Amino acid sequence: MTPNYALERSVKACGWRAAGARRDFTPAARRYGFARPAQRGRWASLMRGLFVLTLALGGPPALAQPTISCDGTPDQAVRDLPAPLNQWATIVCTPFGHIISGRSGWLWTHPGSSSPVFVPSQMVREHPAELGNQSYFTSIGVTPISGAEFEGVYSVFLTGMDRDENLPRGYRLDVTSVSGKALRLYLFDYSDSAWGIWCNTDCKPESRFMILKADKNP
Repeated sequence: MTPNYALERSVKACGWRAAGARRDFTPAARRYGFARPAQRGRWASLMRGLFVLTLALGGPPALAQPTISCDGTPDQAVRDLPAPLNQWATIVCTPFGHIISGRSGWLWTHPGSSSPVFVPSQMVREHPAELGNQSYFTSIGVTPISGAEFEGVYSVFLTGMDRDENLPRGYRLDVTSVSGKALRLYLFDYSDSAWGIWCNTDCKPESRFMILKADKNP
């Protein structure tokens, strides 16, 4: 079974109002106020052990730790992201292969923590090899979803949260690595922020993550 790279920390309660008021746990209400400065250092060991990449909160470059040049990447590698994913993310070349990570000005993170989220082309749970540009994506597809597919994923995504009055736009993200392994995620676009959930075999609410503008204040 392909591992779920987002399952690192449990989801914590994140929304609040004035004392005595009903807590608001809608995704829209929870989207701001959770981005704390990312922990720096020990990048290679964290990458090998938990696939946790440190992101900077603002300004270029988007990554707080060294990357590598993309020179020498094979021609068949996908280097450009389709819309709307390209609004929030970019492909970054690292010593452990290409990854899809938050682009400058955007933060992909778990609710209630500073741990970042990214999609690796080297799809192993631990001990990734330093393959550099020889590990890359061969396909990246974003497909709008609706109907039963949207409702099925969205209902799992909303576990423990209230349904928003205005529904987000839903997308299925399918990525394939040069290794032949594949991952599937779903993304929910709330215009000025987004959420994602990992669904490679089945969707798990604890794998939810937020996509936030780094310059947003609570």
